[in-house]
Amino acid sequence: MSTSVMNRLRDLERELALRTSESRKKDDYIARLEHRLDERDASVRHLRNEIDKFRQVVRPLTHHIMAIQMSADDLAGGGGSGCCNGGGHHGHAAGSLFKGRPTRQAISAEPLRTTDPLPIVKVPKSSK
Repeated sequence: MSTSVMNRLRDLERELALRTSESRKKDDYIARLEHRLDERDASVRHLRNEIDKFRQVVRPLTHHIMAIQMSADDLAGGGGSGCCNGGGHHGHAAGSLFKGRPTRQAISAEPLRTTDPLPIVKVPKSSK
């Protein structure tokens, strides 16, 4: 083989090595980008799950609170003007959905009727 062919062959080998190196760098860069994309996809899935959990709690709670407010407005004659049914500002935003603290129900351990007192029966300890 002549020297010009040998020189041309060396040039082509160098070009091939350079292109192979560039290709590896691009492949590494693509792999890093795909890894980052996978991490972000996992993060998005996690955040969507958290949003779904939040919505499952908030929607029923919002409907419940709105129903309570509507029934409170109906009982009060529907004329609730402003915050806390009396106008004025009591520490929360004007135009807020909540007009006051929601009414809570309590369960009492006491009997409902006190007109029929039950007799207290004393059992002596020695009778056992």
